[in-house]
Amino acid sequence: MKKLAGLYIALAAGLLVFFLWSAQLWPFSGHPEPVDVAWEDLRVEHDAVRVSGTAHYTLRVSQDRDGRFGRPDRTWYVAPFMKPGDTSSTLIEVVVATTVEPERLVSYEDLTVEGYALPKAAAMTPALEEAFRNAGYSFVDDYFVIEAFPPIE
Repeated sequence: MKKLAGLYIALAAGLLVFFLWSAQLWPFSGHPEPVDVAWEDLRVEHDAVRVSGTAHYTLRVSQDRDGRFGRPDRTWYVAPFMKPGDTSSTLIEVVVATTVEPERLVSYEDLTVEGYALPKAAAMTPALEEAFRNAGYSFVDDYFVIEAFPPIE
């Protein structure tokens, strides 16, 4: 019976650690240290990246995501993310999703983004893709999303 109680305690401790880690709660709060990546070397296979580019806010798109595992609900602002200084391209290779709302009168912004490189399904829906296509953009087949780290509260 004592062995079974020890197993239950170990299982409960493991579940508690997993919950704290997945919810990014103490002592696991924060995010990993991003790696500087040149635009030409940027791939979805990277985990936490820091990259510079130009965000296109010609189409204002946001999406509300429900919180999970104790995280708050957030509004994410989604925009095409092009090579630094590129304000004329319409072929999307990378999309940036951030919790920081772009200023109302800004159409293009040079940014250095720190975040996770994720597959497109992590933040893009067919409706979002269609909205960008209707605005004159097109997508490469293997585009991906950089989900910027939210500010640590």
